Amino acid sequence: MKKSLFILAILVATLYSKWLNIDKPHSNVGFISKHLGISNVNGNFNSYEAKVDFDEKNKTPRLIEANIKTASIFTKNQRRDANLTSPLFFDVKNYPEITFNMKDFKNDKIFGVIEIKKIKKNVVFDYKFNGEAPDKNGSIKNSFTISGIIKRKDFNIGKEYPETLVNNDIKIIVDIEAEY
Repeated sequence: MKKSLFILAILVATLYSKWLNIDKPHSNVGFISKHLGISNVNGNFNSYEAKVDFDEKNKTPRLIEANIKTASIFTKNQRRDANLTSPLFFDVKNYPEITFNMKDFKNDKIFGVIEIKKIKKNVVFDYKFNGEAPDKNGSIKNSFTISGIIKRKDFNIGKEYPETLVNNDIKIIVDIEAEY
């Protein structure tokens, strides 16, 4: 009986799921870090996969799962990017992915777990629906932004670097454009 109810629950969830197809040329997985406490260094990860189950009526996510390739980090500076992929920061040879799994959504907040360098932390990100519009082919595109702060030292990222050089607070900004 329990197995039948479980299977029924999965079937019902599947019927109501609206999986979005991410439009990667119009989406970005980015971050901002302060350098010397005075200027912003912007960066992004160019390679990622994400699954988003989207509530079309409420324009909110039901589920988000993401895998980000750490070696794809890009900050417009080759030397800095090489440093960020080294064992001092992301150690991409040993930790090739960052993962995120959404656990809940309430009051425009996404609650989830992020894993960096095999360290898992609960996080809360802000969610903002930016709107929807038809593209030139008539497909309806939805756009939303996810943002929040993580602490790099919580994940042993650049722990040898003082905050006067690289701020501990890293702002995460994910802009998504997608369609059904």
